[in-house]
Amino acid sequence: MTNTNTAVAADGTPTDDSPVVELRDAGKSYGNIRALHGVNLTVHPGRVTCVLGDNGAGKSTLIKIVSGLHQHTEGEVLIDGKPVRFSTPREALDAGIATVYQDLATVPLMPVWRNFFLGSEMTKGPWPVRRLDIERMKKTAD
Repeated sequence: MTNTNTAVAADGTPTDDSPVVELRDAGKSYGNIRALHGVNLTVHPGRVTCVLGDNGAGKSTLIKIVSGLHQHTEGEVLIDGKPVRFSTPREALDAGIATVYQDLATVPLMPVWRNFFLGSEMTKGPWPVRRLDIERMKKTAD
C-alpha cells in the first residue's frame, strides 16, 4: 500500500499536501529522564490530527516542543519542510504555531472566533493607529 498524499481542492485541482508540521524521531530528555523517544508525526493542511495517550505518555511534552516551550533533545522538528529549533513560544507563534489549551478561559459574551484570538488579535494599519482586523480573524477562524 502506498500513501500518495494527494489532496484535491474544492474545484477539483490538486493541491500540495506536504506536511506543515513534521517530527522525525523526536525526543526529549530531562537529565536522565527520557520523557519522549522516537516520536514521528506529520500534520497536513486541511486535516485534523489527534494525539492520544495515557496519562504520562508525553502528550503535553510533545505539544510543548512543537509550541516552543521546550526544545527537543533528539531528532528533528520541521515546519513547512524546514528544520527548526524554537527557543521561545514567540518564535513558534511567528512560524504559525500556537497552543490552544483545553481549559482555556473564555469570555462568554464574545463570539467563538473572538475568544480564539483573545490576547493575539490580528491587527492592521500603522502604529499608533493599529486596529483589529476583524475580517481576517473571521476568515482565519473559519
